[in-house]
Parts: sequence; C-alpha cells; structure tokens
Amino acid sequence: MSQIRELSTTTGPEFPNEWYDLASDGHVWLEWRFRSFLGQLRSLGLPLDAAWHGLDVGCGHGIVRSQLETATKWTTDGADLKREALERNDGRRGQNLLYDIHDRLPEFEAHYDFAVVFDVIEHLESPEAFLRSVEFHVKPGGWIFVNVPAIDRLQSDFDHAVGHLRRYGRRDLRAAVQGAGLEVRDLRYWGFSMLPYLVLRWLRSSGSGTRRAVIERGIQPPAAWMLRWIERIMMLETGVVGRVPLGTSLLLAAVRPDRRS
Repeated sequence: MSQIRELSTTTGPEFPNEWYDLASDGHVWLEWRFRSFLGQLRSLGLPLDAAWHGLDVGCGHGIVRSQLETATKWTTDGADLKREALERNDGRRGQNLLYDIHDRLPEFEAHYDFAVVFDVIEHLESPEAFLRSVEFHVKPGGWIFVNVPAIDRLQSDFDHAVGHLRRYGRRDLRAAVQGAGLEVRDLRYWGFSMLPYLVLRWLRSSGSGTRRAVIERGIQPPAAWMLRWIERIMMLETGVVGRVPLGTSLLLAAVRPDRRS
C-alpha cells in the first residue's frame, strides 16, 4: 500500500469509486488526453528533461503522475482528499498527500515548478477560489495546467453521475483562470474525432440505471470494433493533425505572474 502523508482532515466532495475501477491506465480517453497534453508542453517549449517538481491536484488514482514519470524527468506529488484514491498511487516518485490545498500549509508556499489540475474544476461551485489556492503552491513564473470537459450543451447523465456541474467553453475557462489572477499562455481543444461519441452519449442519456452502469456506459465504447477505430483516430489526430477547431475537452496552460517585478 502507498505511504500517505496525512496533512488535512477535510472531507472532499463525493466522487464515485467506480471511476477508478473503469478508467484504468491505458484507457483510450486517458491516453488521448495525455498525448494532447504532451503536444501542448512541446509547443510551449517546456523542458521535459528538467528536474522539475510539481503537484497533481486531485490526483485520483495517479494516472497523470504515472504518465508524466514515464514521458518526462519531472517528479509529481499527488494531492487528494480521498484516501481510497491515494492508496492506488503505487510506485510514484513523489509524495502521496492527503491534503486540502485550501489549507495552504507554509511548507508548500511557492514550492512547485508546476501544478496539474485535470478534470477537477468542473466539479466545483467556485473554480476561481480553488485556482487561487493552487497558485499559492506554485513558484512565481511557474505553470498551472488545467483540463476540463467541453461543450456544456452536451451534458449527459454521465456528467451528472461523475459529479460534473458544468462543461466549459473557451471563454468560460479563460475567464475562470484569469479571474484567479493567472496569465493564460495556451488554450486548446482536443478530442475532435471523439465528438460523434460525445453526441452519442448525450443521445443515449436516459437517466436510468445504477451509477456504475451509467459511468461504464459513458466511458466504454459500445463495441470492440469502435474502440479499435477510436485508437487509430487518436494516433492520427495527436500525431499528425495537432490543433483542432473543437473537441470534447479543453487544455489550458497558465503562468503564475511574478508580482514582485
């Protein structure tokens, strides 16, 4: 079992444990997200071979940390409020922190080179306040990377099952991040070729079934041949096409300004 530093007693918002069982390492959506993220990092010219130290906020079962450690020399601590999720963070280079970032412990002030906030703020009523607490942990000039689901009009029973309060548009996400005092450096859609599947999921929304059934139906293609097709399209879109005009999700890269200068 992973060693966990218990730093906070806060109970986080309810999040289904079913997600951790179904969205495992190697899932095509998680792979697509990370390939798109790597493309963003490279386009920004960030040093993937540097000894950077970051914080994965709302790390869940540690998929992003694992992907980063495989593809870069960065070390990433994982912070979450769910012990069950942190216990699944085996074999990571960084620490596992049972930690509420709103506690703003002095040891973490301006401590990290970057923070990852993937698929978190769509669960929150006040994303700006949350992002300000994230900023506290990042050095001036450090990076904050955000991923959110896109296109609010396509909310489905899957979104409700996993606790999404909204899906974002470019303008909404930019406003939330700038409202927290951060400087946006890059904002892009990804998952253009998955849009038909997102529409299909919306059309299939029925409001019926157990939460696990709804989540499983939402993240697993209805047929094996469709999964193989999606994987091929992912390789094409992330390897050849690059930026896309629309997509199922949005990636944003922002910088904590150095207000001392």
